[in-house]
Amino acid sequence: MNDTVINILHIEDDVILFDMVRQYFQKNALQFQIELANKLSFGLDRLAAGGIDLVLLDLGMPDSQGLETLKKVVTAFPDIPIIVLTGSDDRGLWSEAIQGGAQDLLVKGRTNYDSLIRAIDLALERQRLQLAYREKVSELAASEARLQRIVDNNADGMVVVGEDGIIRFVNPAACALWGLRSDELVGTPFGHPVVAGEAAEIDLMRHGKTIAVEMRSTGITWKDEKSLLISIRDISQRKQMELEKTDMEARLRQAQKLEAIGTLAGGIAHDFNNILTPIMGFSQLALDDLPQEHPGRTKLGHVVKAARRAKEMVHQILAFSRQSSQEFRPVFLAPVIKEPLKLLRATIPTTIEIRQNIQSPDGQVIGDATQIHQVVMNLCTNAAHAMRDKGGLMEVSLVEVEIGEEETARNPELKPGPYLKLTVSDTGQGMKPETMKRIFEPYFTTKTTGEGTGMGLAVVHGIVASHGGAITVESEVDRGSIFDVYLPRLAAKVEEEVQETEPLPGHKERILFVDDEELVAELGRETLQRLEYQVTVLTDSLAALEAFRADPEGFDLVLTDQSMPHLNGLDLAREILKIRSDIPVIMYTGLVEETVEEKAKAVGIRAVLAKPPDANRLAEIIRGQLRKRG
Repeated sequence: MNDTVINILHIEDDVILFDMVRQYFQKNALQFQIELANKLSFGLDRLAAGGIDLVLLDLGMPDSQGLETLKKVVTAFPDIPIIVLTGSDDRGLWSEAIQGGAQDLLVKGRTNYDSLIRAIDLALERQRLQLAYREKVSELAASEARLQRIVDNNADGMVVVGEDGIIRFVNPAACALWGLRSDELVGTPFGHPVVAGEAAEIDLMRHGKTIAVEMRSTGITWKDEKSLLISIRDISQRKQMELEKTDMEARLRQAQKLEAIGTLAGGIAHDFNNILTPIMGFSQLALDDLPQEHPGRTKLGHVVKAARRAKEMVHQILAFSRQSSQEFRPVFLAPVIKEPLKLLRATIPTTIEIRQNIQSPDGQVIGDATQIHQVVMNLCTNAAHAMRDKGGLMEVSLVEVEIGEEETARNPELKPGPYLKLTVSDTGQGMKPETMKRIFEPYFTTKTTGEGTGMGLAVVHGIVASHGGAITVESEVDRGSIFDVYLPRLAAKVEEEVQETEPLPGHKERILFVDDEELVAELGRETLQRLEYQVTVLTDSLAALEAFRADPEGFDLVLTDQSMPHLNGLDLAREILKIRSDIPVIMYTGLVEETVEEKAKAVGIRAVLAKPPDANRLAEIIRGQLRKRG
């Protein structure tokens, strides 16, 4: 081979790639002359002409594909070193290429020019060593020095292992991988089975920790001894990225599941509200019909109360599925805490005692009662789960505390001032420190498959943060856990608005009431007639539109459901307002969410009510809209 200039033949049909390699050699003043052959047949002809020291070979050529391409070159010119450049990252392909006569295989897109130069140097040196061995030429010491210089400067760890499995030589990169000196490694067993021409991934111990590495080996002669030259590359970062990708895919699947659950919950809530509306509405009408001394009033009162609780539970389902908006207002915390404890008592084992310690019955915060309810439910459910095997004590307390500068230094999420501290403690299995560090991470759970989503405490943390508060946890294995939730306390009590006990009557105004549910439609008729309105009730939205189109001035207000076949409430309101833009339209729905309210406002709807609507609230809104109309 030429001592001053290395002549390289690049057998490649990608002219742009060839030009990038050529320009790199020119830019860095490297002693390489490179020629292009864009077909294998052209390459074989050029090799036959002589003067080529090394071949860069693409396996996918217009006139030849795969390892057959390599075989043709090796068969015709066995003494010319070949480096395969391919777009495939198949690990088995590397082994087959080496066994087929290639000096190395590099993957396009994952190979930078520095690694290409190292591969060329190493391939040329290997070829020199092989020729020297075959021709029984004596420069052995010089060749070893050359090889050592190459491996010393290689970014990958390079290890020479004898046939007995003992390490003969390591380069600085290999020492860095193990975290040991050369004299601590040379002379010790390599400890990993290696076969020439094969790639393998192993876990390497370093300072008591394992790192993932990829090993590739080739047979060489080292100081008159058959040996293996093993290259070792740290792939920990790549492995970490693969794990993160797998984790992200799992999170995406989990998020899709939660989205599906939310959609299902919204549909169930809508249907349930349609059932709940006549239950609550007709019960209220029946109460109005009965005299004060009638014994049935108490029973009907229980029905109304239960219906209202059911309405709140539906609201909680919608809040969980993110289909209802937050309602921040002054909230008395004690009742919000007590309610979920009643629900829990019926669902957890009797071996678990629930103890309450409410020291601030009048303490208030600005917040969303439904979301705070969810916080209590999640914390108490987790506490019960921790005690499910052996039973124990769950204690829920509420006290007023004053946070000072010392506490804020320990917990930057808190600001100085008055707080209500909600504490949920259990005497369950407790947590290890490494578990405690991760409990607020989304999708992290210690529960088995099917027992939890890993979202509970993440949701709790998000809700508490959105309320301007903070949450802390203490835990000890086999002793239990204590969760403290701090929410900013209102310094002065804000009294709840007193609802009017008597609904505001109408003045014979004409209302078009539209709902596809027969029972809801009948309830609407009777409720509005009792409020002294003239009511036209229709259960078909298309028929309602035709009725309005036939007599636009025959109605003073339109009250419509949102979810209906043919025309939904939004579309019906849009068409009605095209006919008469000044008519007040009120819409009620089983799914009150921000997007629905925004769309309703954009259409021109005056108000949106949640099912089942409270009779007093409905009367107040209708009266208010009619007053505005004059």
